[in-house]
Amino acid sequence: MSTSVLDVPLSDATRERLREIATRARRSEAEIAATLIEGALAADELEVRIIRERLAQADAGGPFARHEDVLAWLKALSEGKTVPAPKATLTF
Repeated sequence: MSTSVLDVPLSDATRERLREIATRARRSEAEIAATLIEGALAADELEVRIIRERLAQADAGGPFARHEDVLAWLKALSEGKTVPAPKATLTF
């Protein structure tokens, strides 16, 4: 795999956090930064893929969960309850 160098300006606080992680991991700051960037890119790509899949599902007419059921589920989660996600049963 070929590599290239990227100059990234960091705040002093972020640089110190990076330095602390690198010290604990006994790796270079560059290695840690590259790993973090790769992880952030993978997470972003996954998010975009999921959004596209959900948009395609919506364009196809569903199924969808009832709004009221989703609100009740989110409220229960916010109260620390463990409840299953509502079933998606509506189609359009």
